[in-house]
Amino acid sequence: MSKKIIIILSIFILLLGLFINPTYAIDEILEQGQSFIKDGETLVQSEGEPIKDDALKEVSNTIYNILLAIAIFIAVGYAMVLGIYYMMGSIEEQVKIKESLLPFAIGCIVVFGAFGIWKIIANILQEI
Repeated sequence: MSKKIIIILSIFILLLGLFINPTYAIDEILEQGQSFIKDGETLVQSEGEPIKDDALKEVSNTIYNILLAIAIFIAVGYAMVLGIYYMMGSIEEQVKIKESLLPFAIGCIVVFGAFGIWKIIANILQEI
């Protein structure tokens, strides 16, 4: 039984090998890629750089400043609320608020650290 299955599979694999259709898809993909690069080079030569560095820097700085202002507003607002609850709360509430200070501090470090890294990377890339 197993010999018959092996023979049938061997014949099937041999028949598949005989009827292989050649494909030319890779040639078409390469031609389209080269055409795309050529079109980009002619666009740059005829119209100059399609993306202006100053405009990109301005948009990046605007987004950075807006997101930083929102993060500062949220962090200060949350800190104020925690402070008011701490001053007005009972001993049990003060303990709960102290427990929530660690995640708040870690969140602030992560958020403002990310903004710092963004600004450092942006400054380094602008010099390149």
